[in-house]
Amino acid sequence: MSGKGKHQNDRHLLFWPISLFEDIPGLISGFGTRYLTKKKLESMSALLALKLVFIDQIHSDKFQFIDSHGGQLLAGDALITRAAGLLLCVRTADCLPVLIVEPKTQVIAAVHCGWRGTAQQLLLKVVNFMINDLRCAGEDLLFAFGPRICGHCYEVGQEVRKAFANQSTKFIGFHSHRQGERKWNFDLLEANLAQLREAGVNREQTEVIDQCTYHHSDWWSYRKNGLQAGRLFNFIGWRTEKA
Repeated sequence: MSGKGKHQNDRHLLFWPISLFEDIPGLISGFGTRYLTKKKLESMSALLALKLVFIDQIHSDKFQFIDSHGGQLLAGDALITRAAGLLLCVRTADCLPVLIVEPKTQVIAAVHCGWRGTAQQLLLKVVNFMINDLRCAGEDLLFAFGPRICGHCYEVGQEVRKAFANQSTKFIGFHSHRQGERKWNFDLLEANLAQLREAGVNREQTEVIDQCTYHHSDWWSYRKNGLQAGRLFNFIGWRTEKA
């Protein structure tokens, strides 16, 4: 499904497609730009006969596994399903969105990785659940990392760095700031990739959309746009006619 599909009447790219996923039959996915509004996403999901599923994002390590969706807004920062007909969606505006698929078991996940979720290893917990509880094969998992604020633009304080002190990957992703030890530049992508590498995930299993939300005007950035920032819709789902 292209970001410039025929369901669009907009000259702007509504979402960034994922090359790693493009040959998987029945899979719908993408990283929404600032031009993909909630109304447009709802229209797209209706056209594809998919039920749109959001989560009440709370900057945590909680995830929700669903086989159907009755309309109740679940709390957490990741959604996992093996059911067709659902379009999982997480919203970002500088945080790192991660979309995951295991084509053989047809399990998918959408993950919202802010610094708190990264410090609590949310992505690893999602992966472990997919492997241990849903019988996914670790070597068959595919990961797409979407636009996020880059390490050069993301400045954090010492309290953020301290939150990572007990991780085995320690302070990977943190880089010295020009103002000294009380300030750091933090790379969300680098930190999450390090966690996956430690879990045995190979580079060939991942695709990175190398776009900084702060630098590029096609994306919303809370750090740049403040309260005027909208949200980016990052989605993944199976069509009901999947193989």
